[in-house]
Amino acid sequence: MVPKVLRRLARRLLRRTGYAVVWRNPRGYSLPSHLIVLFERLGVDCVLDVGAHFGEYGSLLRHYGYRGRIVSFEPVAANFERLTDARAGDPDWHAYDIALGSEDGELDLNVARDTALSSFLEPSSRPLTAALAVESRERVRVRTLDSMFEECVAGLRDPRVFLKMDTQGWDREVVRGAGRTLPRLAGLQSEVSVLPLYEGMTDYLEAIHELQGLGFELTGIYPVAYDGFRVVELDVVLARAAG
Repeated sequence: MVPKVLRRLARRLLRRTGYAVVWRNPRGYSLPSHLIVLFERLGVDCVLDVGAHFGEYGSLLRHYGYRGRIVSFEPVAANFERLTDARAGDPDWHAYDIALGSEDGELDLNVARDTALSSFLEPSSRPLTAALAVESRERVRVRTLDSMFEECVAGLRDPRVFLKMDTQGWDREVVRGAGRTLPRLAGLQSEVSVLPLYEGMTDYLEAIHELQGLGFELTGIYPVAYDGFRVVELDVVLARAAG
Protein backbone atom coordinates (compact mmCIF):
# COMPACT_ATOMS: atom_id res chain seq x y z
CA MET A 1 0.00 0.00 0.00
CA VAL A 2 1.21 3.53 -0.80
CA PRO A 3 1.56 5.80 2.26
CA LYS A 4 -0.90 8.71 2.34
CA VAL A 5 1.83 11.36 2.28
CA LEU A 6 3.26 9.89 -0.94
CA ARG A 7 -0.21 9.71 -2.46
CA ARG A 8 -0.77 13.43 -1.80
CA LEU A 9 2.65 14.32 -3.22
CA ALA A 10 2.02 12.26 -6.37
CA ARG A 11 -1.36 13.90 -6.88
CA ARG A 12 0.15 17.40 -6.61
CA LEU A 13 2.93 16.62 -9.07
CA LEU A 14 0.62 15.02 -11.62
CA ARG A 15 -1.94 17.81 -11.30
CA ARG A 16 0.68 20.27 -12.57
CA THR A 17 1.02 18.22 -15.75
CA GLY A 18 -2.73 18.01 -16.30
CA TYR A 19 -3.12 14.41 -15.12
CA ALA A 20 -4.93 12.93 -12.14
CA VAL A 21 -4.27 9.76 -10.18
CA VAL A 22 -6.82 7.52 -8.50
CA TRP A 23 -5.70 4.83 -6.04
CA ARG A 24 -7.57 1.57 -6.33
CA ASN A 25 -9.09 -0.05 -3.28
CA PRO A 26 -6.60 -2.84 -2.53
CA ARG A 27 -9.53 -5.16 -1.68
CA GLY A 28 -11.13 -4.50 -5.07
CA TYR A 29 -14.57 -4.20 -3.50
CA SER A 30 -16.98 -3.62 -6.33
CA LEU A 31 -20.62 -4.45 -5.63
CA PRO A 32 -20.39 -7.92 -7.28
CA SER A 33 -17.24 -8.89 -5.39
CA HIS A 34 -18.74 -7.60 -2.14
CA LEU A 35 -21.87 -9.69 -2.73
CA ILE A 36 -19.94 -12.88 -3.42
CA VAL A 37 -17.86 -12.46 -0.26
CA LEU A 38 -21.02 -11.68 1.73
CA PHE A 39 -22.90 -14.66 0.27
CA GLU A 40 -20.07 -16.97 1.31
CA ARG A 41 -19.99 -15.48 4.80
CA LEU A 42 -23.76 -15.76 5.23
CA GLY A 43 -24.13 -19.10 3.48
CA VAL A 44 -26.65 -17.70 0.99
CA ASP A 45 -28.27 -20.37 -1.17
CA CYS A 46 -31.31 -18.46 -2.48
CA VAL A 47 -31.45 -14.96 -3.98
CA LEU A 48 -34.81 -13.22 -4.49
CA ASP A 49 -34.27 -10.86 -7.44
CA VAL A 50 -37.13 -8.33 -7.19
CA GLY A 51 -37.23 -6.01 -10.18
CA ALA A 52 -35.23 -8.31 -12.44
CA HIS A 53 -35.63 -6.36 -15.72
CA PHE A 54 -33.81 -8.43 -18.38
CA GLY A 55 -32.04 -10.67 -15.85
CA GLU A 56 -28.90 -8.58 -15.53
CA TYR A 57 -28.54 -9.19 -11.79
CA GLY A 58 -28.94 -12.94 -12.04
CA SER A 59 -26.49 -13.10 -14.95
CA LEU A 60 -24.01 -11.01 -12.95
CA LEU A 61 -24.22 -13.37 -9.98
CA ARG A 62 -23.68 -16.38 -12.22
CA HIS A 63 -20.70 -14.67 -13.86
CA TYR A 64 -19.11 -14.09 -10.46
CA GLY A 65 -19.56 -17.69 -9.39
CA TYR A 66 -22.81 -17.86 -7.42
CA ARG A 67 -24.41 -21.25 -8.09
CA GLY A 68 -27.36 -21.24 -5.69
CA ARG A 69 -31.03 -20.64 -6.45
CA ILE A 70 -32.22 -17.40 -8.04
CA VAL A 71 -35.89 -16.42 -8.05
CA SER A 72 -36.60 -13.38 -10.25
CA PHE A 73 -39.68 -11.16 -10.31
CA GLU A 74 -40.38 -8.91 -13.32
CA PRO A 75 -43.89 -7.61 -14.13
CA VAL A 76 -43.30 -5.79 -17.47
CA ALA A 77 -44.35 -8.26 -20.18
CA ALA A 78 -41.63 -7.40 -22.73
CA ASN A 79 -38.95 -7.44 -20.03
CA PHE A 80 -40.13 -10.83 -18.79
CA GLU A 81 -39.66 -12.32 -22.26
CA ARG A 82 -36.01 -11.25 -22.28
CA LEU A 83 -35.60 -12.47 -18.70
CA THR A 84 -36.89 -15.86 -19.82
CA ASP A 85 -34.21 -15.96 -22.52
CA ALA A 86 -31.50 -14.95 -20.02
CA ARG A 87 -32.26 -17.82 -17.66
CA ALA A 88 -32.78 -20.44 -20.36
CA GLY A 89 -30.87 -23.63 -19.59
CA ASP A 90 -30.38 -22.70 -15.93
CA PRO A 91 -32.53 -25.12 -13.90
CA ASP A 92 -32.04 -23.29 -10.60
CA TRP A 93 -33.02 -19.86 -11.88
CA HIS A 94 -36.78 -19.37 -11.63
CA ALA A 95 -38.92 -16.39 -12.66
CA TYR A 96 -42.38 -14.94 -12.07
CA ASP A 97 -44.09 -12.31 -14.22
CA ILE A 98 -45.43 -10.44 -11.18
CA ALA A 99 -44.48 -7.52 -8.95
CA LEU A 100 -44.07 -7.63 -5.19
CA GLY A 101 -45.77 -5.13 -2.90
CA SER A 102 -47.51 -4.57 0.41
CA GLU A 103 -50.65 -6.54 -0.50
CA ASP A 104 -51.93 -8.99 -3.10
CA GLY A 105 -53.89 -7.58 -6.03
CA GLU A 106 -53.38 -5.72 -9.30
CA LEU A 107 -51.92 -2.28 -10.02
CA ASP A 108 -51.16 -0.07 -13.03
CA LEU A 109 -47.43 0.13 -13.72
CA ASN A 110 -45.92 3.13 -15.52
CA VAL A 111 -43.71 1.66 -18.25
CA ALA A 112 -40.90 4.13 -18.91
CA ARG A 113 -39.01 4.84 -22.13
CA ASP A 114 -36.11 3.01 -20.49
CA THR A 115 -38.02 0.02 -19.15
CA ALA A 116 -35.51 -0.41 -16.32
CA LEU A 117 -37.01 2.81 -14.89
CA SER A 118 -40.63 1.61 -14.90
CA SER A 119 -42.40 2.28 -11.61
CA PHE A 120 -45.71 2.26 -9.80
CA LEU A 121 -44.87 5.85 -8.81
CA GLU A 122 -45.21 8.88 -11.07
CA PRO A 123 -41.98 10.41 -12.42
CA SER A 124 -40.73 13.48 -10.60
CA SER A 125 -42.14 16.80 -11.78
CA ARG A 126 -38.51 17.79 -12.37
CA PRO A 127 -37.18 14.66 -14.10
CA LEU A 128 -33.44 14.17 -14.20
CA THR A 129 -33.61 12.22 -17.45
CA ALA A 130 -35.93 11.86 -20.44
CA ALA A 131 -35.65 8.09 -20.04
CA LEU A 132 -38.22 8.38 -17.22
CA ALA A 133 -40.97 9.43 -19.63
CA VAL A 134 -44.00 7.13 -19.33
CA GLU A 135 -44.73 5.51 -22.69
CA SER A 136 -47.49 3.10 -21.62
CA ARG A 137 -49.24 1.61 -18.62
CA GLU A 138 -49.63 -2.08 -17.88
CA ARG A 139 -52.02 -3.72 -15.44
CA VAL A 140 -49.85 -6.16 -13.49
CA ARG A 141 -50.32 -8.74 -10.77
CA VAL A 142 -48.91 -7.92 -7.34
CA ARG A 143 -48.15 -10.38 -4.55
CA THR A 144 -46.57 -9.98 -1.14
CA LEU A 145 -43.26 -11.63 -0.36
CA ASP A 146 -44.98 -13.29 2.60
CA SER A 147 -47.39 -15.04 0.21
CA MET A 148 -44.61 -16.12 -2.18
CA PHE A 149 -41.80 -17.05 0.17
CA GLU A 150 -42.51 -20.73 0.78
CA GLU A 151 -42.87 -21.33 -2.96
CA CYS A 152 -39.54 -19.60 -3.58
CA VAL A 153 -37.59 -21.73 -1.09
CA ALA A 154 -39.40 -25.02 -1.71
CA GLY A 155 -37.00 -27.97 -1.57
CA LEU A 156 -34.24 -26.05 0.24
CA ARG A 157 -33.28 -27.30 3.68
CA ASP A 158 -32.81 -24.42 6.14
CA PRO A 159 -32.65 -21.82 3.33
CA ARG A 160 -30.33 -18.84 3.66
CA VAL A 161 -32.08 -16.13 1.66
CA PHE A 162 -30.83 -12.80 0.29
CA LEU A 163 -33.39 -10.26 -0.94
CA LYS A 164 -32.39 -7.88 -3.74
CA MET A 165 -34.80 -5.02 -4.51
CA ASP A 166 -34.59 -2.67 -7.49
CA THR A 167 -38.16 -1.46 -7.91
CA GLN A 168 -37.80 2.26 -8.70
CA GLY A 169 -39.13 3.75 -5.48
CA TRP A 170 -41.26 0.74 -4.49
CA ASP A 171 -38.78 -1.10 -2.21
CA ARG A 172 -40.54 0.13 0.92
CA GLU A 173 -43.78 -1.48 -0.27
CA VAL A 174 -41.97 -4.77 -0.88
CA VAL A 175 -40.65 -4.66 2.69
CA ARG A 176 -44.13 -3.88 4.04
CA GLY A 177 -45.40 -7.05 2.43
CA ALA A 178 -42.68 -9.14 4.08
CA GLY A 179 -43.43 -8.84 7.79
CA ARG A 180 -43.23 -12.61 8.43
CA THR A 181 -40.38 -13.11 5.96
CA LEU A 182 -37.89 -10.48 7.09
CA PRO A 183 -36.70 -12.41 10.19
CA ARG A 184 -35.82 -15.29 7.85
CA LEU A 185 -33.58 -13.21 5.59
CA ALA A 186 -29.80 -13.43 5.90
CA GLY A 187 -29.35 -10.11 4.11
CA LEU A 188 -30.74 -7.72 1.56
CA GLN A 189 -29.92 -5.11 -1.07
CA SER A 190 -32.02 -2.04 -1.79
CA GLU A 191 -31.77 0.81 -4.28
CA VAL A 192 -32.26 4.11 -2.45
CA SER A 193 -32.74 7.63 -3.77
CA VAL A 194 -30.50 10.62 -3.04
CA LEU A 195 -32.18 12.78 -5.70
CA PRO A 196 -35.81 11.67 -6.18
CA LEU A 197 -36.66 10.26 -9.60
CA TYR A 198 -40.31 9.71 -8.63
CA GLU A 199 -42.93 11.51 -6.61
CA GLY A 200 -43.23 10.28 -3.02
CA MET A 201 -39.94 8.38 -2.91
CA THR A 202 -38.42 7.63 0.47
CA ASP A 203 -35.28 9.64 1.22
CA TYR A 204 -32.13 7.51 1.26
CA LEU A 205 -31.26 8.27 4.88
CA GLU A 206 -34.77 7.40 6.01
CA ALA A 207 -34.74 4.21 3.94
CA ILE A 208 -31.43 3.05 5.43
CA HIS A 209 -32.61 3.92 8.94
CA GLU A 210 -35.80 1.87 8.46
CA LEU A 211 -33.87 -1.17 7.24
CA GLN A 212 -31.48 -0.94 10.17
CA GLY A 213 -34.48 -0.71 12.48
CA LEU A 214 -35.71 -4.03 11.07
CA GLY A 215 -32.61 -5.81 12.33
CA PHE A 216 -30.06 -5.35 9.55
CA GLU A 217 -26.64 -3.72 9.58
CA LEU A 218 -24.98 -1.91 6.71
CA THR A 219 -22.15 -3.73 4.92
CA GLY A 220 -21.74 -1.69 1.73
CA ILE A 221 -22.86 1.40 -0.21
CA TYR A 222 -22.39 1.66 -3.99
CA PRO A 223 -23.41 4.58 -6.26
CA VAL A 224 -25.73 3.55 -9.09
CA ALA A 225 -26.19 6.74 -11.09
CA TYR A 226 -24.87 10.30 -11.24
CA ASP A 227 -26.28 13.61 -12.45
CA GLY A 228 -23.07 15.42 -13.28
CA PHE A 229 -21.15 15.29 -9.99
CA ARG A 230 -24.23 14.52 -7.88
CA VAL A 231 -25.11 11.01 -6.80
CA VAL A 232 -28.70 10.17 -7.80
CA GLU A 233 -29.13 6.62 -6.49
CA LEU A 234 -27.27 4.17 -4.30
CA ASP A 235 -27.32 0.42 -3.82
CA VAL A 236 -27.11 -0.38 -0.11
CA VAL A 237 -26.25 -3.89 1.10
CA LEU A 238 -27.16 -5.08 4.57
CA ALA A 239 -26.80 -8.28 6.59
CA ARG A 240 -28.81 -9.61 9.51
CA ALA A 241 -27.34 -7.97 12.60
CA ALA A 242 -25.43 -10.32 14.89
CA GLY A 243 -26.91 -11.10 18.28
